[in-house]
Amino acid sequence: MSRSKTTDKAAAKKRPTGADVITLSYDLGELPTAQHRAGLAGLAMILQWLDAQPDADRKGTYRLEGLSRRGLSFSFDGPGLQWLFDWLYASDEEEREEPQPRKKKNKEIDPPLREFVKEEAGKDGKVRQKKVYVYPTVVPKGAMLLSLDPTRQGNNGLWIKLWRDFVWGILRGVPAQREPFEARAEKRVIRDGEDLHLALAQAPDASVPLPSTYYLGAQAKTAEGVLFQDRARWQLLLHFWPYVAQLYVPRVIDLKDGKTSFDGIAVAIPDVASLDDFAAELVAHLAHRSPDVLLYLPRGAVVDLPVEAALDTAARLRAQMGARASRFEGLVTAYEVFHVRKDGNNVRMLQSSRVDPTDLVDRYRSIRESYSDPLFRRRQIVNLLEEQRQRRIPGLTEAPPEIPWYAGFERDAATAPHEKAFFGSRWFRRDARHAFMIATQASIGARTEQKVESRNREPSSIDALVYRLVRDYVSRRVKAKYDLDFSAAKENPSKQKQLNEAREKVARDAFLAVRSRTNADFAEYFAGTIGSVPHRLHEPDFVELARHLRDDELRADVRTLTLLALSAAAWAPSTEKKTDSKGDEP
Repeated sequence: MSRSKTTDKAAAKKRPTGADVITLSYDLGELPTAQHRAGLAGLAMILQWLDAQPDADRKGTYRLEGLSRRGLSFSFDGPGLQWLFDWLYASDEEEREEPQPRKKKNKEIDPPLREFVKEEAGKDGKVRQKKVYVYPTVVPKGAMLLSLDPTRQGNNGLWIKLWRDFVWGILRGVPAQREPFEARAEKRVIRDGEDLHLALAQAPDASVPLPSTYYLGAQAKTAEGVLFQDRARWQLLLHFWPYVAQLYVPRVIDLKDGKTSFDGIAVAIPDVASLDDFAAELVAHLAHRSPDVLLYLPRGAVVDLPVEAALDTAARLRAQMGARASRFEGLVTAYEVFHVRKDGNNVRMLQSSRVDPTDLVDRYRSIRESYSDPLFRRRQIVNLLEEQRQRRIPGLTEAPPEIPWYAGFERDAATAPHEKAFFGSRWFRRDARHAFMIATQASIGARTEQKVESRNREPSSIDALVYRLVRDYVSRRVKAKYDLDFSAAKENPSKQKQLNEAREKVARDAFLAVRSRTNADFAEYFAGTIGSVPHRLHEPDFVELARHLRDDELRADVRTLTLLALSAAAWAPSTEKKTDSKGDEP
């Protein structure tokens, strides 16, 4: 049956046009993923930021109708959404030097703008000539993030460069995915905003494909053949979450030679719980990031573990809120952390996790502020996260025991080269000493509260006890072998240096001896060597030490603590101005 002309005209009148203003309302609770909720926060943040900018060259209608803790309403027409997309995907062409000529798809060389020879100094100090090729390169602007970059110089900055590298290398790692940016850089006409407006006006809840360009971790289909799909109105939000995600660079230190390299990007995506508060706090956070530099990166973006992207973001937000910290727990329910790396033309997902750092913030900040050695600091963070994981195991009838600070170091001692790491690192020794000092103070404080005779008191904690025994052993051996002690050397810089060298030698010999012994062999060595010098032990401490040396599992703890205590005993303060392994002063 054919339709009448009258029916066709009526249908045509109902079809949406670009001039139609539509309103979409979103609630955090309806959105399916953290990336969608982060996108909603990004939309709110960007609309508010744009409202505060001069009104030059704006087109169409786009406005934030309402913003609350739970959601927002957003109105726009075709030209308005197109203008917003033109701003969102704005880019420029810059010239970039490359070591090799580019090749086209047919493997022919793409002619550069120009090529020249320049001189570069190699690692050996020799100056060599190197040919470079200059090509035009499209660079995303990220105008809002650029304006909030504390390192900004003109159109560049360390933080905005990290964001641009993430967009270009990860989200748009395949050249075909870069069309929105490239079209605008080349001044070509593109109607992506207007097309999306018409699609949303006709069927806002229509099912649409969900590519990895918009959703980090998505693929065409799962291993079971299930397609990745989304709703059109929800997918609009995925254009905005990259402005909210916090980017970090995991650092890898080769323990053999101490060289530092960087492994991809760690992306922390907040699962927003309070929309209006989070949008306001994030803008303030971005503007107050550290301007300090580490190599070619912002120092504040360098972490030892990918999961620190969530921990550090939460810690900095909490510190920034200050007197408003009581509202911190309501900002975000958790963070999704993705560790990604560009390998050739492939983007690899190395790791993903979901982290709730709310109850970890204070202890994480203490770890970051107290410890300088990456190996020591990394182990403390791993223990912190493992403790949280054990507390959250379903079905627990009682709280699990607290994980001791020295857990896990036995593996590090066995695998790390002692010449450069663990005992061989000056900063590791310092950190170990600091940890033992905290343990000793806690143990002394616990005993001070007891109003009993010394033989009836509670024993010292095992870490404080082992540290005292090892420290006394090293001091007495140095005195016996080299006739050096602190009282004789404290006013004599020459003797002070000799004392430090002697302490390190005695501690190193004992460290290597302990590292090569396990089980009963270690217990025999500990009793016969560490215990070979006079120790003033109260009866409860002696009983506690004997109990640990007899038990296989507890003996392993004593061995780990002995290795750490020998490292701590070898530490000596330096009068020279040095930097730690992060490139920071301690």
